[in-house]
Amino acid sequence: MFVHTVERAAKSRQVRACQRCGHMIQPGERYHYLDHWRTPRSFWCSDHRPRPSDMVTSPNKRRLYLAQEGLIDASTTGIENIIPALHLAVIEASAIANHYAEWVWGSKITSEAHSPWLSA
Repeated sequence: MFVHTVERAAKSRQVRACQRCGHMIQPGERYHYLDHWRTPRSFWCSDHRPRPSDMVTSPNKRRLYLAQEGLIDASTTGIENIIPALHLAVIEASAIANHYAEWVWGSKITSEAHSPWLSA
C-alpha cells in the first residue's frame, strides 16, 4: 500500500476531510491519500500523513501500531505521560499475544499475575 500525494487537484471539485484533524481539504490544496482494495480511500491534509495504524487492515496489527504511536506521542509530551502509555502498550501487546496463543494452542501464554509490567 502506497501513500499518494496530490500536489494540486486542478480538476477536482470535491471537498475532503482530513482523517487526523478534520480539516476540510478544498479543491486545489495539497493532500495525501491511501488507496487500498479492502477499504475506502482515506485522506489527510498537507500537515498530516497516514500513520502505520492507518495503513493496516488487520485489527490486531492496528491495535499494536496504535499502542506504539501512543508511546511515541507520550514521549513528545513529557515524562509523566510515558509510564501510563507504556502500561497501556504492554496491556495491548499481552492481549494480542493471548489472542494468538488461544487461537494457535488453545490456552493463554501470559497472564497479568506473571507479568512484572502489569502488576503496578
